[in-house]
Amino acid sequence: MGGFAGGAGVVHGVQGEVGPGALADSSGVHGITNSSFPTEGVFGESRSLGGSGVRGSDSESSVAGTYGVIGESHSSNLNAAAIYGFAFQATGNAGIFVNNGVGHSYVATQIGGVGYGLYTDSRIRGGSLDIVGAPKNFVSPHPEDPGLEIRYASVEAPTVDVYFRGTASLANGVARIEVPDHFRFTAREGTYMTTLTPARLAHRFGCPILPARAKQLRDGRYRIIYSPLLRPNVALPADEDILQTTARLMRIFESWIRATPEQWNYLKRRWPKHDSTSPRSNLVGGQSLLEEAI
Repeated sequence: MGGFAGGAGVVHGVQGEVGPGALADSSGVHGITNSSFPTEGVFGESRSLGGSGVRGSDSESSVAGTYGVIGESHSSNLNAAAIYGFAFQATGNAGIFVNNGVGHSYVATQIGGVGYGLYTDSRIRGGSLDIVGAPKNFVSPHPEDPGLEIRYASVEAPTVDVYFRGTASLANGVARIEVPDHFRFTAREGTYMTTLTPARLAHRFGCPILPARAKQLRDGRYRIIYSPLLRPNVALPADEDILQTTARLMRIFESWIRATPEQWNYLKRRWPKHDSTSPRSNLVGGQSLLEEAI
């Protein structure tokens, strides 16, 4: 069967229509191929700019589920597909889906020299994973409460890391930050980390670590206080020595903070600033340096 339409205006080379009394699975145009060679039951080709070889459109007035184009596959072969899209050019698209309220989604495409299996303007949802916008956020279900979800953002790092931030106020010289449930659910206990660089360098070069701290005095001056040298045990395997040295160094830091918590200051902003309703640490001599630091 062939069809051709010429002339101006809206014309149809082939038009298929199903009447209101037709049974299910009826079709206006039905294409079948029984050849053992690659053939097409229905073949559409466009040679005009912006044209369509095959176009499907559903009824805007329909309240039931309607489909402009529907594809079915009954084969168990991996290469069988209900709908198959192929792009001959590397910068082409095997499929484009557009929703006026959402945006464009491209399948098997290349943009800016980078190949994508799926490229979309909107969010991506797959099972329990929900990837949203920029930065790269993702959502996972709460393991204990189906009514909640855990929302995280990806960290730009060559490793898979999980971290959280918290705030605390001093009480009797102690500031305690509770580890939230969502952190415990996603980070295995015993793998919480601190920097190993000082201990790693000490073991590598066989040099001691000189712990030092600066104590602020009331007259605007500072006093540098040194602790005894912390020597690595290079006779131990590298991993074991680095862990032991780091633990000893952290204990020294902990003793300093516990002795004079108002002097503790971390150069990188680890926690957000307090708002006007947050409790403040109240130390003898006025506002604490810790409060100013954070």
